[in-house]
Amino acid sequence: MMGRARILLLLLGLASLLQAMAGERIVTGFQPGLPQGREVLQQVPVKVLVAEFIDPQSTGLGKSLGYMLWREALTAIQDQRGAGVIYAHTGADRPLADLLRRDYHLAALEIARAQNSRVVLWGAVAEEGGQVYVDSYLTTLPELVGDSLSLTVRLNGRTLPDLSSEVGRSRYGFAQRRYDRKELFRRAVVIRGGTRLRRSPSRSAPVVTRIPATTALQALDMQGSWFRVRRDDGSSAWVEIGGVDLPPRRVRIDRDRINVRSGPGRTRILRTLDLHGEFPVLDSRYLPGDGVWYRLRFPWGSGWVAAFLTEPRFTLPAIQFLAGLQRYQLENYEQASLAFRRFIDEAGSTESNVNLAAAHALLGASRLMQDAESRDGRRQIDRAVELTPYDPMVYDLRLLSDLARPGVVGAGAVDDLDRSLRLDPRNSRTLALLRAVTALSRGDPQYRPLNHLFRLDPERGGILSRLQRIHLDGHR
Repeated sequence: MMGRARILLLLLGLASLLQAMAGERIVTGFQPGLPQGREVLQQVPVKVLVAEFIDPQSTGLGKSLGYMLWREALTAIQDQRGAGVIYAHTGADRPLADLLRRDYHLAALEIARAQNSRVVLWGAVAEEGGQVYVDSYLTTLPELVGDSLSLTVRLNGRTLPDLSSEVGRSRYGFAQRRYDRKELFRRAVVIRGGTRLRRSPSRSAPVVTRIPATTALQALDMQGSWFRVRRDDGSSAWVEIGGVDLPPRRVRIDRDRINVRSGPGRTRILRTLDLHGEFPVLDSRYLPGDGVWYRLRFPWGSGWVAAFLTEPRFTLPAIQFLAGLQRYQLENYEQASLAFRRFIDEAGSTESNVNLAAAHALLGASRLMQDAESRDGRRQIDRAVELTPYDPMVYDLRLLSDLARPGVVGAGAVDDLDRSLRLDPRNSRTLALLRAVTALSRGDPQYRPLNHLFRLDPERGGILSRLQRIHLDGHR
């Protein structure tokens, strides 16, 4: 029934794996203003929501793509405690075909709020001439994100008053991606325990066979939540997405002297190679105490490589961005920085300056939250400034990176304050930074020991006085 949300629970994987990641599906009507059902994954602090993609041609691709992206988003954060992903979709096989994009987005935001999900991945899909075109977007909900996506100056574990800035934006529109229709859903899937293959994509369809756990199959296509997979005898059958694990489609490796093994874990070494490039994933295996392993295709055959030596590649670069946002909010800054770096590498020159600048800013903030003196963190924020010199946020971030560096600071901070306030004189965060920098310049003891390092030449002192007079004194 389309009018009122209904909740369907889908427990993913074994209980031991669910301790690290959590995912569920909800069925909803995608109609703004209607009740959106009860909250799921209530124990998970940082949830995101993947919405079924709009499918104006009623091809069914929007629903299937949404399912796949949902599971890829789970794979991307499978080792992150406290993170979860929800998939919101319409009931049965009815696609989102006739909904206006504005109403669809509003409905997705309402569903996210009802689920306490901090970020929404949404989009649209179309097919023409054997090609599939995908538009994808991310929207964050500031009232739920709060200060968890911010860069803060800390000294000796203490947060200094007002020395903080938000990182990133509230909405991202990513570059359109194009795929060959025949290749869109081709990938390895790994069977979970007790999974049945059926003759058609329906739970009421006759069972063809039962497949043991950890068996890898090649997916050929997808319909709704069902993968069409190739059997050993060359025939095909159908398996529901809840019955399989989805390793990354491909992985990238840039390392020398990698041990390629005959099986998962510390089994016999087949070859020790310098590996540089992307490799298709044929199988995956999780071994307690030994982590995740991937069987990869090489020009000479196949072999197993430890997952931590690889970088996953997903259908959309936005999956990396989404994982980075979740990890950052959970203060896993090391893994967040890796996710944002992967997004930058995958997106390349096709992505807009606005999105690339946000990714560089988030990467820089991740580095600085690990190490306040990180040179790479500063370089990333400098790159964000180069890409979007019209964005006041990047100057606020560079100001904070200046204050965190050792030695005499002050001139750069004042210059960036001036640039930021010229672009947005009413930004409350920047005005708070101005108050903090003014207090620093006056030796305010609450900023010890940073205030002992802060020095201004006469020119910058005059600029700071002017900024204070214009933006602070007139608002008392």
